[in-house]
Amino acid sequence: MAYNEADVLEIFIRHHLRFVDHMIIILHGVSIDATHDIAHSLYAEGLPITLILSDSETHEQSRIVTEALHDAVV
Repeated sequence: MAYNEADVLEIFIRHHLRFVDHMIIILHGVSIDATHDIAHSLYAEGLPITLILSDSETHEQSRIVTEALHDAVV
């Protein structure tokens, strides 16, 4: 789950994709930095990531991540 992570997001994704086949990145809708732009740029580059936009105004990480996990498994 990414919220105002522009300073580390690209490095995090590129590093961890060396160990996994695919990543699901949940973008918190109220980020005020370039987090969304970076994530969309990496997706457009063809990296194996799925982007989910959470429009929750609060940081309900447990609920949001659980829902994404259920969607990924189905």
